[in-house]
Amino acid sequence: MKRLDVQGLAFAFHPDRPVLRGISFAVAANEVVYVLGPNGCGKSTLFNCLSGVYAPQGGRVLLDGADLTHMAARRRAHYIGLVPQNHAAAFAYSARDMALMGRAPHLGLFETPGRADYEAADAALAAVGLSHLAARPFNELSGGERRLVTIARGLAQESDVLLLDEPDAYLDPKNQHLVQETIVALARQGRAFLISSHSPNNALLYGDRVLLLEAGRVVADGPPPEVLTAAMLSAAYGAEMEIIYESNNGAQRARAVLPVRAGHDGHDRR
Repeated sequence: MKRLDVQGLAFAFHPDRPVLRGISFAVAANEVVYVLGPNGCGKSTLFNCLSGVYAPQGGRVLLDGADLTHMAARRRAHYIGLVPQNHAAAFAYSARDMALMGRAPHLGLFETPGRADYEAADAALAAVGLSHLAARPFNELSGGERRLVTIARGLAQESDVLLLDEPDAYLDPKNQHLVQETIVALARQGRAFLISSHSPNNALLYGDRVLLLEAGRVVADGPPPEVLTAAMLSAAYGAEMEIIYESNNGAQRARAVLPVRAGHDGHDRR
């Protein structure tokens, strides 16, 4: 079932410098879709338009056929959530308080969180391995721990579609794996995930589909092995890339993406 349907999305900060140029794609329930592309290609702007931070200047965003483009922010947040790249807390909120903020769309104007809200926040912290830091002030956490808390806040929101802008930033390999496995498990329960990343390797390992963006356009959309080819990635990033394959019963499967470094003698250095 098609959950998120993006049709001809356009946005520009200045009329003569468009950032998004008629982007169209769909994300289905149970699907984890990665958005890859070089710096400045429009990934974060796309996520901000989808979540309502920016108002698109063209096109539509539909969820299960309902138009989100002109939907009130609180109602939209029931359907689609955003974990941004960075977040700084101005006050000494605990990690649990920060995760609890994800429940705001489910509360009335003067309503206080109830048992179900605290349970959702605690479950989200447990999912990212931070239950033991629930009482720790957010501003006293490491960069990676803060990243995990912001991801927990997004999970606690329990929206149908969750947008994660570079969730693997600041995370060590163990926590990257933990977060990705949590996302995959939740997707199999019916939610949909759109993930911006600079890691083709995570897209290979965990993604169902990959969107490759270049200069505000979708230049490729398909299963990771079809999109993440050496030729496609080298052209998109302007750097030579190599795909490492493994053999399994005579079939080859892409397992890793590596940049190719040329030495002073012109030979490859990997």
